[in-house]
Formats: sequence, structure tokens, C-alpha cells
Amino acid sequence: MRGDHPAISLNTVYKSLEAFEREGLLTKFVIGDRSNYRYDFTTRDHIHHLCVSCGRVSDVDLTDPDCIARVLEGISHPDPGDVERVEINLIGECGECLLRERSPEG
Repeated sequence: MRGDHPAISLNTVYKSLEAFEREGLLTKFVIGDRSNYRYDFTTRDHIHHLCVSCGRVSDVDLTDPDCIARVLEGISHPDPGDVERVEINLIGECGECLLRERSPEG
């Protein structure tokens, strides 16, 4: 981003992202290394897939939107507090990396 917009400070970018998160325009999530977080403009319920080879994060849509509610019903938690959000992450290789590995040149 700095190459395209050198005059914009990173502080301004992160403050804007935090404001968008407060307004519900995006969500902040952690995937993979717990010290890294990303912002996602897809605010509907969905799952993330992290490719362990190339690092790409992809959205995976839910074919059954009620599946997360059923997962929550099937969990026994010692402190049944309020659940604000559920994050499910799939970790593995993406299709592109798998094809590259399986190709003769790969």
C-alpha cells in the first residue's frame, strides 16, 4: 500500500479499519499465527481456509447457515456465557498449490 499511497500513514489506515469494525462493516479475525490478524469485509457467517504453502486466506461459504448454531448446541462449556462470534478456520493447502505440487514441473 505504501507504494501506491505513500502520503497515507499506517496509523490512519488502522484507525479507519477499527472504525469500520465498530460500525460492523468488517470483522477482524486471527488465523494461523495467533499474533497476526486480518480484516475481512465479508461479514456474513463463513469459514476461512489458510493455505500452509502460499499463505492465501480464502472465504469458504456455508452451504447450511444453521450448522454453526448446531455446533454450538453440541458443545458443553463449563461457563455458559454469551458467545458473540464463532470462528472456524480450515488449515491446509489450497487447490492451486496442490495442483502445482502434482504437476510434472512442480
